[in-house]
Amino acid sequence: MSRHEAPAGLGILMTGTDTGVGKTQVGCILAKALRRRGLGIGVCKPMESGWPVEGLGSDSLRLVEAAGTEQTLEEVCPYRLSQPVTPLEAARIDGVTVDKLKLIEHVRGICSRFDVTLVEGAGGLLSPLAPSWTALDLAKQARLAALIVVANQLGCLNHALMTERLLLAEGVRVIGFVFNSPEPGDADSDYSLRSNERLLRQTAVSPVLGCVAFTPPGDGSSADGLPSRDDDDRLAGSVLASITTGNV
Repeated sequence: MSRHEAPAGLGILMTGTDTGVGKTQVGCILAKALRRRGLGIGVCKPMESGWPVEGLGSDSLRLVEAAGTEQTLEEVCPYRLSQPVTPLEAARIDGVTVDKLKLIEHVRGICSRFDVTLVEGAGGLLSPLAPSWTALDLAKQARLAALIVVANQLGCLNHALMTERLLLAEGVRVIGFVFNSPEPGDADSDYSLRSNERLLRQTAVSPVLGCVAFTPPGDGSSADGLPSRDDDDRLAGSVLASITTGNV
């Protein structure tokens, strides 16, 4: 296996330190960059709350477009819930019962068809998806590795380290961390923003694979408001290196 290859059928849970930390943005960046390396990329967001009309603007649609996959929205997101609340409550409101075993089989089926499948969670690692069932349980039962997206803000080190420790304690392989700046911030004047990456590298077991800067849509940095292609490719290279050097 070359340093640019990933194990066939690898599923990666895109989890995060909280909701709104940029899991979808990082997932789109990786999907596009990994495609450019010749890998077949699948995507899955098992549950999405606050589902918009016809899925327009949904996280699931963004992932499909970034991956360039022919997957349907129905396959990518089998549970499309109307209210923008945690999936457990959104399913209750919509009168939907989540079939956990069927969902696990669904995720594994997608993973088996692609080189790498990015599986985006909802909220943080322990946000409830169904009664007594979270993204952590999904990762364990669907045999997914995990990539932790960290919002670069005050307090993120605690959330990042707790997320990593829980994943490792439960036997889930952690590829590493990606820092994301979901809101504009002044790293020059905010010491915490400047020091978070360095401190996480010093204290975590898993590697910090890269950082994604805040980029408002339409600012011209790229066609869809994401960071530059070179930055994307560096991040994808770091992810693949972590996978193929034995961290996963």
